[in-house]
Amino acid sequence: MSEVKILPNIIFKYNYKPGFNVDKFKEHIELHGNKSEHTISEADGGITTAGNKDNPHFWPSMVPFINWLEPKIEIALNEWDVAYDTYFISKSWANLHTKGGYTKPHEHGPGSVVVSIYVKQPANGGNILFENFMRDKWIAYTREDKHNNIHDYWREIAVNTNDVLLFPGWITHKTQSSNTDEDRIVFTINYGAVIQGQMLHSDEIHITKRTE
Repeated sequence: MSEVKILPNIIFKYNYKPGFNVDKFKEHIELHGNKSEHTISEADGGITTAGNKDNPHFWPSMVPFINWLEPKIEIALNEWDVAYDTYFISKSWANLHTKGGYTKPHEHGPGSVVVSIYVKQPANGGNILFENFMRDKWIAYTREDKHNNIHDYWREIAVNTNDVLLFPGWITHKTQSSNTDEDRIVFTINYGAVIQGQMLHSDEIHITKRTE
């Protein structure tokens, strides 16, 4: 028997063994972080640097990691049959969760590849959950009474420090609440992929400012 695959792999998981400078990320979050009451993505004490101008992927110390990551970006794009000749980082940021903090359900819009990097993932820090987007296809089938199966609304992916997850920007995801007094730190990168000759230049884009 051979397995016949008709759907692409959606989520890729790697581990970056060299690891990351936790203190550098803590400094970045302390300088640029917005607490959950001022964000739409974080809750119960979560902090994010999303929207800041000190994007971590620009740090010189990140060059070895970005070089390690790029072939894996191409694996994902090719698996999803994306038409592209160029890919680029549009933005990056970091989230920090103390005990009880979490990231709410969200998507990354038109981003071609989202990369979630676990800079620090303590024991009981909480895992990432992805919406089971094919659940409705299986509702007529009887269900086994076991955790994390095809009938659940969310699919839990266990993560550890230095784990790196790649997934498409359209899939809804969230995190579990942290259940530890240690910080959970996640570094996120959004990649776009395009056919460069089909892109409009900035002087060719018709821009209208919002009126209200």
